[in-house]
Amino acid sequence: MKKIILIAFALYSGVAFSNKVTIINSGFVFSPDSISLNLGDTLIFQLGSIHNAVEVSQTTWNLNGTSALPEGFSTPFTGGQITGLTAGMHYYVCTNHAFMGMKGRVYVNNVAGENINFNNKYFFAAFPNPTNSKISIQTNFKTDNLNSILTIYNITGEKIVYNQFLSDEIDFSAYPKGIYLLEIIADKKSYITKVIVE
Repeated sequence: MKKIILIAFALYSGVAFSNKVTIINSGFVFSPDSISLNLGDTLIFQLGSIHNAVEVSQTTWNLNGTSALPEGFSTPFTGGQITGLTAGMHYYVCTNHAFMGMKGRVYVNNVAGENINFNNKYFFAAFPNPTNSKISIQTNFKTDNLNSILTIYNITGEKIVYNQFLSDEIDFSAYPKGIYLLEIIADKKSYITKVIVE
């Protein structure tokens, strides 16, 4: 009876049980270097003594820079625990080794599970969504087959498709059910949307 009351209280009070996700360093790279979390999850960095993790802007990240994002997260050398990340994409680097490409990204899903448009003035979406077959990509920014690259990640941040030339349609019929992140690199900028495969 006590268990039932406790569960009912947790549901009524809006308490959510969070997951913990760990990122380590494998030499001079974060592993994994791209992950997806839900709001309320805890991010744990377990790093070597010469590595830290500091949140930076997307521009700084693209340039392998180290200027910390005001009010962004940071860990000391050897790592630490991060909680309270907001929905959207968070970019981070190791300040000692960003110039070598030691950097990563954390995508935090919002509560409603809606697609998040990281650059408000840009539109990037996939239709229909959810899907079990083909999707169409729609954007309001310039893309082309020669200069735009598409990468698809699964929910754990593993790259499923990398450096595929962009097309207007993607077939998800052979993909396992789950949540995927689509990233388009166009004009040296990153745009991301989420696709649910049912």
